[in-house]
Amino acid sequence: MHFRKMGILFIVLALTLFLAVPVFAGGAADCTVKVAIVGSGGELIHGSHSVVVKEDNPWGVTVLGALAATGVDYEGTDYGALGFLVESVGGQAAVYPAGWLYTVNDIAGSVGAGSCPVEEGDQVLWYYSTSFEAPAPGWSELEGQIPPDPVDLDAALAELVSYYRANHTALDHWEEVLALWGAGVDLTASPWKLPHWKIGQLGDESAVTAYAGTILGMIAAGEDPAAAGGRNLAAELAARQNAGGSFGEGWLNEHIWSLIALDTAGQAYDRGRAVAFLLKQQLTGGGFTLFGDEADPDMTAMALIALSAHRGESGVAEAVQAALTCLQGLQQPGGGFASWGSESAESAAAVIRALAACGEDPAAAPWTGGSRSIIHALFAYRLADGSFRFGDESNPMTTCQVLLAVGDLVHGSIFERLAAAYEPGEPGAGPERGAQPGSGAGASGEEEEDTDLPQTAGGGRAPWPGLALIGLGFLLVSKNKRLHLTVRR
Repeated sequence: MHFRKMGILFIVLALTLFLAVPVFAGGAADCTVKVAIVGSGGELIHGSHSVVVKEDNPWGVTVLGALAATGVDYEGTDYGALGFLVESVGGQAAVYPAGWLYTVNDIAGSVGAGSCPVEEGDQVLWYYSTSFEAPAPGWSELEGQIPPDPVDLDAALAELVSYYRANHTALDHWEEVLALWGAGVDLTASPWKLPHWKIGQLGDESAVTAYAGTILGMIAAGEDPAAAGGRNLAAELAARQNAGGSFGEGWLNEHIWSLIALDTAGQAYDRGRAVAFLLKQQLTGGGFTLFGDEADPDMTAMALIALSAHRGESGVAEAVQAALTCLQGLQQPGGGFASWGSESAESAAAVIRALAACGEDPAAAPWTGGSRSIIHALFAYRLADGSFRFGDESNPMTTCQVLLAVGDLVHGSIFERLAAAYEPGEPGAGPERGAQPGSGAGASGEEEEDTDLPQTAGGGRAPWPGLALIGLGFLLVSKNKRLHLTVRR
């Protein structure tokens, strides 16, 4: 009786695996399916990257063709009219009564894998089964292990630029100019309209961040901040360095942006004291923050970008490594980052830019963050129109930050590229970039508002305005955390 049951089981298994002559569905078009492969210990061997099953695949547009399309090694025996029996996948050979089986959209196969056609969007699961009776894993059970498909960054960058071209060609913020330049856009050509830099409003009472933003925006626009209406804005900013080496009036973001702008412009300043001041702001755990004693991923990321230009100086390499380790600890299970208790695309973008500046690969360990990478976390905020959301709604500032990050992913850190392209006295940062006649870029704009990088209080001034600003900041952050994110970067 025992042998009879075993014989029947073997026949059923054989019929299930290679019942019919392979059916290659003549005329079937290429299609894209998701494939997951689960090994003998329940581990994920492959999954679930989308693969294109080609019509000219040796197995046709079938389940077996989908397995071949993964590139994972497999072996088996061709039984001719009975079909091909898969006996080993990924080096794991199945010995009877174990075997390699498949499901399509969680439905167990009833014909040989080479006879089962697949269609666009199908979910194909190959799994090592210890016996014919063992239940197949459900696709939903694997979601925690299965990372999303890799993001096509070149295509994503092109889509972001297309979004701007269709919806936002009149640029009103220096970071938009920077982001589009970083994406490879020629801003001197139609349809782009560059902002007024309001140089006439820059003076001793202006925030250093106003200088920094104008310097960076002008360089990206192909203009020369060292020859701006007879003024050298970079030299003026360098002259604002305080006796202790800092820039600004007590806010770390002011100091960071001053360093980034001066380094990009190649302007001389007391680098040693400036870097030493920044290193003194590093928290015990390696991070940085705008205020308080808990590391903030956004400020830690911006500090890393500033420090990346000073990696050869004493203590910087150790500080960079400590900050990177801190960011690893701050990464959320889904791959993203939370600033002030809230995850956002902006925080993910800031960290991506920092990693790019430090030579780290955001798509590789240790930045995979469990089942998702930081890049997947970033693109979780993309909307159907190509923009990116802050909260539930499309937001231009968020979209700009994402464009900066994707540009860095594709082309490398923007500040390194911008610094390499810029020559003081030679307008035109990079090929085919220069001042656009009649665009208004670089105009003094006396009648317009100052640059939208905000003045901040603190330092040597009376303490009450600074305390009031901090109190107001807490109230505003409950509604929109960008008080210390994009606007103040």
